Amino acid sequence: MRALLQCRDAADDHLTAELVHLDNLKKMLESHLNLVKIQLQTLNAARERLTAVFRERARVIDLLCYAMPCVGALRDDTVTGKAAIPL
Repeated sequence: MRALLQCRDAADDHLTAELVHLDNLKKMLESHLNLVKIQLQTLNAARERLTAVFRERARVIDLLCYAMPCVGALRDDTVTGKAAIPL
């Protein structure tokens, strides 16, 4: 049995080299994966902040519409040239 373990041929060397290559490739891809993961987390945080800003903007626009319902009525009508009557 000991003779079988000590008898290595070219196929064993190729398998060992392939194992080392695949291990190095795995480490490299895991490092790239971690960088992509960090970038995706950063983009997700930015998306969440942007969504919050859009929601707040929508609320402000709604409040402006309720606070100043006659803003459009105070402007001159540019199509007819007549001044609008304020309410």
